[in-house]
Amino acid sequence: MACSSHERSEFEGDEAGECSDGADNDRDGLFDCDDDGCTGSPVCEAGDGDADGDSDVDGDADADADEDLDVDEDMDDDADAGGDADAGGDADADGEADSDADADDDPDPDVDEETDADVDEDITVDGEADSEEDEEALRVEVCNGLDDDDDGEVDEGFECVLGEMEGCGTSCGSEGTVTCVDGCSWGACEPPPEECNGLDEDCDDEVDEDFECIPPEAGPCVTDCGSEGTRTCGDDCLWAECEPPGEECNGLDDDCDGEPDNSFGCAQGELTSCTTVCGSTGTGLCSDDCTVPSRSDCDIPVEICGNRVDDDCDGYTDPRGGRIGDDVVVADPTTETSISHVVWAEGQFGVVWTDGPPRNYQVHFRRLSSAGFPMGPILNLSPLGVHSLATGFVWTGSEFGVVWWQVRDETGYPALYFGRISSEGAIVGVPLCLTDGLAGGSSYADVVWTGFEYGIIFIHQEEGAWDAELYFARVSADGVEIGDEAPLTDACYIPYSPRLVWTGAEYGFAWTDRHGEPPVEVHDLWFGQATAAGALIGSPRRICDRNSSGYTSISMIWNGSAYGLAYVADRTPGGLIENDIYFMLLDSDGMALGEEVRVSETLAWSDSPSLAWNGEEFGLAWAWSATRTRDGEAYFARISSDGRLLMPGVGLTPRSTQRKFTDLTWTGLNYGVVWTDNGLDQQLHFARVGGCW
Repeated sequence: MACSSHERSEFEGDEAGECSDGADNDRDGLFDCDDDGCTGSPVCEAGDGDADGDSDVDGDADADADEDLDVDEDMDDDADAGGDADAGGDADADGEADSDADADDDPDPDVDEETDADVDEDITVDGEADSEEDEEALRVEVCNGLDDDDDGEVDEGFECVLGEMEGCGTSCGSEGTVTCVDGCSWGACEPPPEECNGLDEDCDDEVDEDFECIPPEAGPCVTDCGSEGTRTCGDDCLWAECEPPGEECNGLDDDCDGEPDNSFGCAQGELTSCTTVCGSTGTGLCSDDCTVPSRSDCDIPVEICGNRVDDDCDGYTDPRGGRIGDDVVVADPTTETSISHVVWAEGQFGVVWTDGPPRNYQVHFRRLSSAGFPMGPILNLSPLGVHSLATGFVWTGSEFGVVWWQVRDETGYPALYFGRISSEGAIVGVPLCLTDGLAGGSSYADVVWTGFEYGIIFIHQEEGAWDAELYFARVSADGVEIGDEAPLTDACYIPYSPRLVWTGAEYGFAWTDRHGEPPVEVHDLWFGQATAAGALIGSPRRICDRNSSGYTSISMIWNGSAYGLAYVADRTPGGLIENDIYFMLLDSDGMALGEEVRVSETLAWSDSPSLAWNGEEFGLAWAWSATRTRDGEAYFARISSDGRLLMPGVGLTPRSTQRKFTDLTWTGLNYGVVWTDNGLDQQLHFARVGGCW
């Protein structure tokens, strides 16, 4: 195909002859005089647009509009109308049946096989290959990831498609990735990221280096309790939890179980239990090799009550409940003493007692410190020389209340008196004669504090009568009698030892009643109830037959849900006079809860029982004599809240002279007890009892 050297003009008519050359020189689709660029050209103004001497613009000098020199309207220079099919059709003598002088069969002067006058491969004369066939011929594939030649393939003819990725084998044997790079050739094989599998995937000559550890690697670590443990690398190349070591004897908790040296006998340097020389359980320091102290190195403990073991290795079993320190003589040692009472008064003890000759049974009061030492002077509550006897004593929380009887000079019968004493040991007001309006005599009494007033029970015997009855009286907090005295019984014979208890809602009272004449006497134990105003609730009932003779006494206390009752009874066969102490638990209605419990275990003479409640159990003190002579002791025992004997009686005093008239109180830490030593001077003694509460 011949190539044209015709250059494109900027405007038609820029060069001479362009307005009559039959070409679109500026390639705007307009030819010669039809183009605005030829406006004003002489050729276009004269009417011969192609300057060939005729009136058409076909470029030849004939009168027809075709491009040959004849007027036969066909495209050759002969005069026929059959093109070059006539015998003389080669007018240009070029060997072709056409009128041009080129080597092809078309009637134009080029050899591009196209019927136009330019040398490009389309049929226009604009010199550009702008047909579809020409454009396709000019499209060439390049390396760019595109289908440049529009053949449905990308970067064909190159090694690879730009950006394409394929798997490959790395130099370290792992499966990597190769990528087609610029120029459409394969780049280097890139190794993959490291995985947790014990291999070198990324070809850096290290295995699993991007993780915490490499299985089955193990190493030291610090445990939660601070010891040095061991950790192991897991299948995920992460450290497992730190495992503590085994326990060592070092005083530390190595295995993180919260206990140091617990795999050994004891913890190094710690206080541990051990066995004493007498077999009890003591304490001592654990040795450096974590062994328990030997018997000789084991510290002896204090005694534990009620376990039947000699804890403190002193040769005695359960001596707790015994005396704390030495006893103290409360009264004047030159006088004899009789019935006595003790109460705890929030930091101090109060004691009342009656002395004998030479003072003729005068009633006295004294305060003792919490350790039992006398404080302040002795107060005289009854007149000197008038026969008196203290029978009841109580602490209200702010002052003491005392009842006693003393003989009326004009009649010879005893009258009942009530007095108040301040916490500092001073007499408050004037003693109140409770039975001034009763004819006859009033004697043994008991007093309680309800929280708002005093309640008093006493024995009264009508003038000239042999038998007696129980009466009840009320006294206000400021010492004024409330109402009149009222009888609680109407069929007693000879009542003894009345006891009164306030439950918080009503009164319970108990006493003994003697029937018969010596040598056959029966002492029955009775119980009754009364309202806060002193009105009898139901009828009193007999609890049991005490089968005893002579003067005896009882004690009763309320523990919040039941009554504890201690009494003297003779249960020996053959009518022997050998009294023992018994205990019984009564419900709120006075009915027996279980069987009576024998507290004293000696077939001798026991008397003056006194109960105290410590919030968990009963304490019981009494006087014991071997033969009703001058050989005896003061005893103490413990009884559970359900009436079981926790600790049998233990002696509080040396066994020598006879003891009598015991009374017991609870301080919150231990007990205080008073008794009379029936020796030559019958002195009043005080001691503290307890230790394991």
